[in-house]
Amino acid sequence: MTLDNSHIRYKARFDQFQSFANLKFGNLRPIDIDGFMEIHNKLFIFIESKTFDAPFSTGQRIALERLTDAIAADPNKHAFTIIARHNTPVDETVDTGNSLVHTYRYDRMWIDISMLEYTVHDFIESLINTYIYNTK
Repeated sequence: MTLDNSHIRYKARFDQFQSFANLKFGNLRPIDIDGFMEIHNKLFIFIESKTFDAPFSTGQRIALERLTDAIAADPNKHAFTIIARHNTPVDETVDTGNSLVHTYRYDRMWIDISMLEYTVHDFIESLINTYIYNTK
């Protein structure tokens, strides 16, 4: 997969490592979020991409749960966190859109749909169709 300027704005900085070593407060430190989309201040989607064998850390899970649930507390907003899984070799680019949705968080629950082999792209497209374009 070739990345062009429509995907990465600052290509020279793309592979630059970010150190959070100086941002540790007791046991607390920043987490990273692999992707985020906000659509019309109505639909909020967080994406965390992992290989099939990588753990989803407790701290990251709690932070994403709280963030998703806090947004969804507003009855006019819908928030989802998607845990996507892939088996892309470390020296290749991860195609997140074609990664598989393993679980997602919505309405204060984690829902496992790993058996459906639903791509992230198709899942997000269904969310947009349901929460943005469906005006009923």
